[in-house]
Amino acid sequence: MMVWAPFSTTVFSRRGQVAGSLLASSTPASSDQVGDNWPMYRGALNHTGTGNTTPASGTDPTWTYTTGGSVQSSPAVANGCVYVGSGDDYVYCLNATTGAMVWEYTTSGYVESSPAVAGGCVYVGSDDDYVYCLNQTTGHMIWHYKTHGPVTSSPVVINGYVYVGSYDHGVYGLYVVNGSMAWNCTTGDRVESSPGLVFNSVCVGSDDHYLYFLDPTTGAIDQSVSTSNEVSSSATHFASNVYVGSQDGNLYEFRYPTVNPYVWKFNTGGAITTSPALSSVRLYVGNFAGELYCIDAGYGTEYWSVNLGSPITSSAAVGGGHVYVGTQEASNTLFCLDATTGSITWSYKTGLDVTSSPAIASGHVYVGCDDDKVYCFPMNMIPSQPLNVQTTLVSNQIALQWQAPNVTYGLVESPVTAYNIYRGTASGKEVLYSTVGNVTQFIDWGAQAGQTYYYQVTAIGGSGEGLQSNEVSVSTSDFFGANNSVLAIAGVAIALGIVAICAALVLHTQDKKQIAKQAKAIKELSRKLDPGNATSA
Repeated sequence: MMVWAPFSTTVFSRRGQVAGSLLASSTPASSDQVGDNWPMYRGALNHTGTGNTTPASGTDPTWTYTTGGSVQSSPAVANGCVYVGSGDDYVYCLNATTGAMVWEYTTSGYVESSPAVAGGCVYVGSDDDYVYCLNQTTGHMIWHYKTHGPVTSSPVVINGYVYVGSYDHGVYGLYVVNGSMAWNCTTGDRVESSPGLVFNSVCVGSDDHYLYFLDPTTGAIDQSVSTSNEVSSSATHFASNVYVGSQDGNLYEFRYPTVNPYVWKFNTGGAITTSPALSSVRLYVGNFAGELYCIDAGYGTEYWSVNLGSPITSSAAVGGGHVYVGTQEASNTLFCLDATTGSITWSYKTGLDVTSSPAIASGHVYVGCDDDKVYCFPMNMIPSQPLNVQTTLVSNQIALQWQAPNVTYGLVESPVTAYNIYRGTASGKEVLYSTVGNVTQFIDWGAQAGQTYYYQVTAIGGSGEGLQSNEVSVSTSDFFGANNSVLAIAGVAIALGIVAICAALVLHTQDKKQIAKQAKAIKELSRKLDPGNATSA
């Protein structure tokens, strides 16, 4: 049976019009996702948290921008700009490509609400109790509306209305044209959840444990369903299937509109304040216990889960076959995981908590952090170039030695799984010659006498192949010809040892223990004189 909440809805008229009627003169602006944009919290009206873009690749953050306070607001990305709030009371518009500030607007309170962009305007809430409408190009205020509590809920814009929640327990329907109130539905507790649209109903959670479905023009409660704790999570949906988390630790599926809306619940073992992402038939949701889950949307069963080591209050975003999510406290990390397996592709350690939810657009991931920064990452963080590639000519063989790529900035994990060796007989004309495992040496047994060879090396990580190393060359004009193979192998082993020790001394990147360890390994290789112990073409 339908559950009706015992709370009130107040409807107001505007300029003599019938309350709740659509504005005939208003532009049919919508904050829904179109193309390669992320114009509102969770990207779209149905809050799927998915981006449709071609991933960019890079070795470092593309840019960072430092505000004057912690950034818990989740960015919106539209028309080449990033819109985001900060704990310094400002709303910022940044160039999405460079991170340069376009404009800023100051409110009178912390801006945790995530902006919605529609029809040339930016809509956002503030802890000063106001909902703001700003000019998208200039940042000038067009109107603001005062509720009776902080507005951390993120607005949604559709059909001439702005829908948003407030700590005063209310869900508001405001007219886009001037910000006057069309209606207010009062729930039993504060509304941190951000409204979405389900079958032309406004769907929003409340800390009174309920998920509400409201008439979009009057705010009347059409249906409500109960969980066992606060619903600060924002619901996502596909067709009539609605998914939402609760601080009771469960992820729920409800079906709307039906007489018996309950379908299934999955217990994660930790409070859920995040909003689930929905990609194809998979749901991705994190909890306060630090677990990120991938759940079958049809049956409520687990595909995989991974513990990321710290509470997750950032809502996951999905794009390019990967899941992006932030953590807080001990971890303070943005993670990129394989969406199918849950394995970590790369992770980046920030200065403080990542409670902001990532946005995906233009091949990049945008996210705020409590270290006061807004970050822009390429979706694929690839390894940098291998270092100090050197060649040594010994007998009839060419020995290559290099060092693993540097760990740059806050990149704490982008595991190198293999290396590609490129070889050519002219500078800049190298082609893929061999692929080896996670080792830092290679013996080219196929070199011919009287030739000059050019080499480059790349590292391969979870997001693909990294940058090419410096080019090195060696001439085989001094080859001795067909020597005793045992002698040749011994010479190569000794050469590798010399290169390794010299590289360590030159770059000062290895201490005495590391050098001694390498020398011991070289001695053992020389003793065995077994070509099977060296990696070769």
